[in-house]
Formats: sequence, structure tokens, C-alpha cells
Amino acid sequence: MTTTTLTRSCVSLYGTVAIVNTLIALSVGASLTSSADYVEVPTVKKPVVGAYAKNFKGAITSVLSETGDSSVTLPHLNVEDNFYFGRTLQLNCNATFPVQWVYRGNGTPAVHSETFRMAPEFMNIDSYLFQASVVFTYTDPKQTGNYTCEGVNRPELQTYLYVYVPGNTTIFVLDSTMKHTVEVDASKRNEWTTIPCMVTDPKAKIQLYKISSDVRLERVELSETVKFDPTIGFSMKTSSPFGQYICAAGNEYRREKLRINVKAFKEADKDNELQTEIEPLSITYDAKQHRLLCCNNKALERPNIKSVNCESVSDCNIKNNYLRRKKCQGICEEHVMPVNGSCVAFELFETREAGIVECYYKDHVAFNQFSKEQDVIITDFNEMPPIEDVLMVHMEEVSSSAPRNRYVCHANSFYFSTGLKMAWENSDGSLDFINETSFPLSNTVEIDATGHNLTRLFCFAPVWNSATEWRNVSVYVD
Repeated sequence: MTTTTLTRSCVSLYGTVAIVNTLIALSVGASLTSSADYVEVPTVKKPVVGAYAKNFKGAITSVLSETGDSSVTLPHLNVEDNFYFGRTLQLNCNATFPVQWVYRGNGTPAVHSETFRMAPEFMNIDSYLFQASVVFTYTDPKQTGNYTCEGVNRPELQTYLYVYVPGNTTIFVLDSTMKHTVEVDASKRNEWTTIPCMVTDPKAKIQLYKISSDVRLERVELSETVKFDPTIGFSMKTSSPFGQYICAAGNEYRREKLRINVKAFKEADKDNELQTEIEPLSITYDAKQHRLLCCNNKALERPNIKSVNCESVSDCNIKNNYLRRKKCQGICEEHVMPVNGSCVAFELFETREAGIVECYYKDHVAFNQFSKEQDVIITDFNEMPPIEDVLMVHMEEVSSSAPRNRYVCHANSFYFSTGLKMAWENSDGSLDFINETSFPLSNTVEIDATGHNLTRLFCFAPVWNSATEWRNVSVYVD
């Protein structure tokens, strides 16, 4: 939580205010928005990104990279470093429009992502700044991949960092204990084929072999038609890429092999498969029992359920990579509670929780996002719920030698970015906006109202995918 102090800014709450050639209506309990969301701005610059090591106060202790559209290798970070000392590694993105981080890769990034809106001058939208972060509380080779910061509503405005996370557990991003398959269109000849031997360390030395018909390893050397890129693996241009391949890495003390099968398919065959495939799984919310139900509508066999905690749309999108991996460890936990012959349930617990579940049966999968805060459970995110379900402000009495009244505002981060603004209403209808002593690090903000002769407190929350829209709630002060 962030403690705040008062500053004066006279704004009529009930009128219409002209701001930067845009009319913004401030009405009680409604949204505050600007037509600037719909104006094409051709001179907008791409997001600016960087990678940093930070201490428990959030201060930068080391700059790892401030060059966008490039790569960065993260140093090792133990779980204990974060737990005992608050150390983190972070990817930060700054822009003049709403942004989010997107993970593109074959790993399972155990990270947390958050979006921010900073409004130093609430009524001046030109002062607004937007930020998104990816926080590593520990490092793991499977976090390797492309992290792209892009505009929420303008994804063509993007800047990426390819992040390498070396470690002692694995050299390859793909699971080397499993056999992987690449399908290539047999009707196309002499086109580039990718053997996905992506590595977690750009310095790793990888050798490619092909298993011959007499089961011998044939070394595939680099050439004009065989190239290696640590972010994608080997690329080959040949008329017959089909067969069994082995990517080998390591030295005399440690070796690791990744097996990949390149098989042929015809585009017409795939089209026929898609036309005949019927999705057998369905996920529904059981309001009576406060649980998500996944049912297999095609067979009398129960599916399974996996879940992962996440706290916002962008956070869930990144952590969904966990659920797409067959071998899911650490942050993923299986919750299989039989209901009947073909259904399983995921119970929503009493405490505040949010996340995404994957229901799977053989090669079929279905996903559902959820948010539960107090008695409010949300499973449909197509529209914003009633404002009182996702944004609330209330008083908490603080017991101390000098009694004081503390007001707390909390916003659901699936709908709002971090960056709450609070303001006191005066008798003439104007507002005293409250400046933060430091920028909020969460979607909960508190203020101390002791000693102020004020009647009403407003909390404004920035809609996460909008450049200018705010929603507000208020509470009367006795």
C-alpha cells in the first residue's frame, strides 16, 4: 500500500471540463473517458524497454540492457535472494499509450506481469505515462524466450527483448526428456525447415545430427543451406528434410540431447482434420457450489484440470504458457475433483484468488479465466461487471496510541492498471487530488484522513486497456 498526502487541484466533479481540446465528463460512479482513445496519432513512438536488477525498495542496482529489439542474458537469481533480500530482475517498458508484455517462446516463464498508468496531472492527458513490467523472483532456463512489449490497442507498436536464462538444469528450451515433432508440407520443395533447438545460453555449442536409414548418426555441418540461430535453432534448405534429428550440446563433463522428428503432411489433409474435429470439452461456472466445472461431452471419461495463479489479463496470457506444457511443475497444481462420470470441478476457495484453469483430455484443451474477491466471482470477462464488484473504497479504523481513520481503495487488476488516484470533495464540489509520496506498487492504496475536515472521498481507477478512461467510486466521511 502507498501512503498519500493532500494537494490542491480545483476541478468540478459535476460539470464538463475541457482538457487538451477534448471534452471529459466527470460524473459520479460513471466512467471518465476521452475521445483521444479513438484519434489516430501517426507520430507515436515505439515503447522503450530495459532489463534491470532491483533491490527490495525497487531501486535499480544494475542495468542489464537498455537496448530494444536485442537480446539480454539474465544473471542467476535464487529463490532465497528474493525471499530474504527482496531482490528481483525486471523487464520494464515505457510508452505514451497503454502497453503490455507478451511472451513468445516454447518455455514456461515463471514471472509476474503488471501494467501501470501514471497521471501526474490528472486532468491533463498529455501528462499520462504508461508502463508494463515483467518481474523475475528467481531464474530458470525455461524462462528463456522473446518478451515483446506492445501497445494494447496498437500491437504494431512493439519492442522486444530476447531473454536468455542460462542454468545448470538444461541447455535446450524444449524438454530434452521428450521427443518432439515438426510437420513440413510435403508439396513444397527446397524451402527452409526449422529444427527447433533453441538454447538457454547464447554461448552454447550445438551440433546437429541426422539418423541415417541404417541407424547411424550423420553429422550435419553448417553451410549456406544449414544455419544456426540460438533463438530458433537450425534452419535447413533441402528438398528432403524428413527424418530423425538429434541436437547435441555440452562437453566431456555434461552432455544433453534433444530428439526431433521431421515428418511430412499435406495441407489438404490438415484441412480435412480440422473440418471433422469436434471440441468435446466445456467449462461452466457452478454458482451454487462456487466452482468451475469441466465436462467431457464426447466420452464417459473424466478430463483433468490444471490451474495457475495470475492477477491480470496480461499476467494470465504469459502464465498460460505453463498450462500449455504437458509436464507442468512448480506454479501449476492439479485440482481434480470428480463430480460424475465425465466431469471434474475446480473449487474456488474462500480467500481472494484469481487465475486461469486448463481442462484437458487427451489432445483436447479448454481454458477459463476467473477472479474471486470476497463474495464476487467473475468468470466472464467480455464486459465490465457492476463497478461495485471491481472497485471499492472503505474506511478502516487503526488502533494506536493516537486513533486515526484510514481509507483504503482496492481495484480488480483484471480491469484496472496500477495507478489509483484519490481525491477529497470540497463543499463547493471541487476536488483536492491526492499526490502519492511514491508511485503505487499495487492496486490497493490507503490514505490517512485524520485531521482533515472533508466530507467525501473519491477513488479513480485507470481502465487497463484505455489511454484515458477512469472509473470511480466514492464514500461519505462522517
